[in-house]
Amino acid sequence: MRFYTEALTKVSQLLLPDKKRLFMRPNYLLSLLMLFAFVPSQADDAKVAQADGSTVTQADGSTVTQADDSKVTVVELFTSQGCHSCPRADSFLGELKEQQDVIALSCHVTYWNYLGWEDTFSNTFCDNRQRAYQSELAGNAGVYTPQMVINGEYGGVGSQKRRVHQFINASNASSSVEAIQLTLTGDNSLNIELPELAAGKQKLLLLGTLGDHELLISRGENRGKTLTYHNPVSEFVDLGTWDGSSKVLLESVASPDVKEWVVIAQSWPIGQITAAGKLTLN
Repeated sequence: MRFYTEALTKVSQLLLPDKKRLFMRPNYLLSLLMLFAFVPSQADDAKVAQADGSTVTQADGSTVTQADDSKVTVVELFTSQGCHSCPRADSFLGELKEQQDVIALSCHVTYWNYLGWEDTFSNTFCDNRQRAYQSELAGNAGVYTPQMVINGEYGGVGSQKRRVHQFINASNASSSVEAIQLTLTGDNSLNIELPELAAGKQKLLLLGTLGDHELLISRGENRGKTLTYHNPVSEFVDLGTWDGSSKVLLESVASPDVKEWVVIAQSWPIGQITAAGKLTLN
């Protein structure tokens, strides 16, 4: 009630002559109470705003359990500029990217390039990575686009928001992805601080992404559309294996087009992601 009282008092100062107050004019009070009946309560605002381990309600009605600052969620979207079903998933990845605890990666495949438009971000690394995932993913239905992979553990159609949120919740409930701290030194070396993990043999991968790109597609299934792509992967470096012990690695990085560096640790040779970190460049 304090929220409404303060709001009504402020509005009354604007609507009524000098020195008059809202409680002196019942007709104004009734009208404004009806107006504020459509304003979300403070409890609802808190439910949406919290990001410290509580539940957040999405626009589609689904919920996502937010991770704390030491946990992350890795979302990989396998997509193509030549895929007519992909734009909604590309846009959805952009929404997920805005969440503080999400590492969003757009991996553009080459196998639709024959449809009349060659994807400008496509690379065979993404083809191979998607195929390698197939035997590891829960809920998987083969190689296709748009496919979202959550923490190297769940795979589903990237445009089905509710289902993807369910996968995120399920993955975060059953396991956690520890945060890897990344910093850039003055000589363009990436300082990689790996946490202590009891997860056995891990594969380490360094990825560079290109930020957000708006592109006019002039041919193929999406011809005539101007589409936005988020964090397409352009650099990929195999950092070898890791035994889960706490350590610091130093890797030289000198790619001027890269907007964000990402390090992923996952069960060897490919599988559940156990640790990940990102460094966004200015």
